[in-house]
Amino acid sequence: MDKPYFTIKKAQELTRIIPSRLTDDKLQKYIVKAKDYKGYIDHNDYKRLLEGGYFEGVLDPSASGVAPTDIWLQSNLSYSLDEALLERSRRNG
Repeated sequence: MDKPYFTIKKAQELTRIIPSRLTDDKLQKYIVKAKDYKGYIDHNDYKRLLEGGYFEGVLDPSASGVAPTDIWLQSNLSYSLDEALLERSRRNG
């Protein structure tokens, strides 16, 4: 079985990378992956998000369903992507 492209751990690790320390090639790959991951969350790709561990089950007498494992991941990915795009813009003049 293939490993999922998106996992909560990979997404969290992505947000810890400092774009200014990447080579041009690695920065471009980083941007693509950050856009992918952010897109999965923004557009509620439930199948991919469930497989990747983004959601966890909620079992409570007053509620049931799923909730994000890391409630800050969406905003962290957004911030990371913005920083990477800004870095690419700086480099391209």
